[in-house]
Amino acid sequence: MDNPWLEKTGLLWLHATDGENDFAEKVEHGVAVRDSVRTLATQARLGYCWSHLASLFPQRIEFARAAEKSFRFLRYAFTESDGDFRIYDQSFYLLFMAWYYRVTNDPTAIRLLMSRYSEVQRHFDDAGVGGFGSQPPGMRSHNPYMHLLEALLATFRATKDEYWLSEALKIEDLFFLRLLDGEKQVVFEFLNSDWSVAGDGRVEIGHQLEWSTLLLELNEIASKPRLVAAAGFLYEFALRYGFENGAVIDAVDASGRPMDRKKLLWSQMEAAKHFSVRARMLHDQTARARAVAQWANIRQGFLHANGWTWHNRIAARGAPVEEPSVARLLYHVVTAAAEGG
Repeated sequence: MDNPWLEKTGLLWLHATDGENDFAEKVEHGVAVRDSVRTLATQARLGYCWSHLASLFPQRIEFARAAEKSFRFLRYAFTESDGDFRIYDQSFYLLFMAWYYRVTNDPTAIRLLMSRYSEVQRHFDDAGVGGFGSQPPGMRSHNPYMHLLEALLATFRATKDEYWLSEALKIEDLFFLRLLDGEKQVVFEFLNSDWSVAGDGRVEIGHQLEWSTLLLELNEIASKPRLVAAAGFLYEFALRYGFENGAVIDAVDASGRPMDRKKLLWSQMEAAKHFSVRARMLHDQTARARAVAQWANIRQGFLHANGWTWHNRIAARGAPVEEPSVARLLYHVVTAAAEGG
């Protein structure tokens, strides 16, 4: 792949975060913050990044070695017996193992993936809300299922085993039955235990675009018109209500009224990724132009002067929030830039 910026950014993040056994979860002024607790979601996300980058840049042995280090660490850390088993976190474990197998053909990765997936199935109906915040008891969310679909698609691509496609299609059925609001054609962020809309009906723009991408990716394999149609509804809603001065805002309600106007890096990356995916899969030239503009906006508004660390968020009034760059966002950077950045 000819993407010097992604190659350089990946290497700089690798060198900054590389530790004795694992990887730092934050970077400040280009240097790792070593006092943060290691989390499954971030360590698995980073393992995925090193694996994907090893696939894109096979001449860079550093990425393959980093992926192997992540594999050694995650093989024994954060086991199924850990008390807080969350499908959101485990989906990134599955995603990493799928990509590690893809670049190494190590059958141990698939054995670990299958073992962990059996535990995911046991928790399937009680996935919680996911994300990196607190876990309110009794609440549901689309988010764990969205990332589980991502992991299942990656596993199918890596193994060519139809079982994993059949499992992905179960998520498709859940999406249309429980997660997509058929009347408003949006995905609400939080749901009550009975799957009704919770709270004030929050709709996060980044997730509308993430779902749009995954639906198109599933359609590329399964060829189902309803997937393209639903992706289109979510995409148009995001375009109509979710951008301000070229940047994605965090959340609106179902009528499009802004609820939270801060801008998050991950949302910008998911927009860039979806524009590129839409351009590639649907031959949408307008989306291609939007991808170029989105990357220009990201580089100007979110990257630090060094060109590889970032502002995690920009406040509603437009000022960047000064805080360490979180390593978990490298996952969004790699997935977006791999599509074209």
